[in-house]
Amino acid sequence: MPLKTKPIPIIQTPSNAEKRPRGRPRAEAPKVFTAIRLDADLLEAFKSTGKGWQTRVNAALRKFITEHPIRS
Repeated sequence: MPLKTKPIPIIQTPSNAEKRPRGRPRAEAPKVFTAIRLDADLLEAFKSTGKGWQTRVNAALRKFITEHPIRS
């Protein structure tokens, strides 16, 4: 009686795996990480609006800058 063998699986390695990008696509204008200190009530007001609060802080700061241009 012949031995029953299982086929050997092909292990994906960098040399034989299809190259594809990982993670989120790169943004045209990537954000810059920074740390700022805000009043607790101001931060809580933005956070209480839910997911996307950092984007809304960014929009509020952008609106302020357009309404109050920085003079050199």
